[in-house]
Amino acid sequence: MARELKPCGTTAAYKRHRRRDEEACDACKRAVRDEKRARRAATLAEQAEILNAEDAPVRARLAELRWQAELLRDSIVWATTNSPARLPSLMKERRETLAEIERIDDGDESQEGGGLGEFLSGSHSGPLSLVGSPAPSDRKEA
Repeated sequence: MARELKPCGTTAAYKRHRRRDEEACDACKRAVRDEKRARRAATLAEQAEILNAEDAPVRARLAELRWQAELLRDSIVWATTNSPARLPSLMKERRETLAEIERIDDGDESQEGGGLGEFLSGSHSGPLSLVGSPAPSDRKEA
């Protein structure tokens, strides 16, 4: 019993065209193109998820430090009128917290390849772009 052939507009029909040494129809070409785009999008999403998972502890620490800096700011405002003797220690702790936030923020930008947004946009400084082709700066002029 013969199998039912898939209609044009599917990847199976595209492969059938190629096996028969025929020019694939537009619908079949479109189906293959759409499948490749979907695979690439899935790969990009997976890579972004991996990068986000690696950045999660840093982002959590930054959120905690920002929350702490805000609490310290509110404490300084309160201490200004209610307990001026506590101001120096509160201000020192806030300065240290802000310095740590700045160190972490600067550290993320100084890593080779830059941040996630820069990596996904293809403008990072690493030797390869996201899809494995040479970065624009590495290509030779013809």
